[in-house]
Amino acid sequence: MRQTVATRASARFGRNTRSELRYISIVDVPVIRVEADSLAAQRREPDTRIQEANWTNELS
Repeated sequence: MRQTVATRASARFGRNTRSELRYISIVDVPVIRVEADSLAAQRREPDTRIQEANWTNELS
């Protein structure tokens, strides 16, 4: 979800003339991207431990 917010907030819209509306992001995109990366790493950590246990333990 945060990744989607960051992607949409950083989108650029072309303007043909100076009188057209200008879009300004109201969210801090770099901070949101760091949060998204951190949450993704936290989600991957348990999976990595499970995979490690699968490789190191012999099932009978």
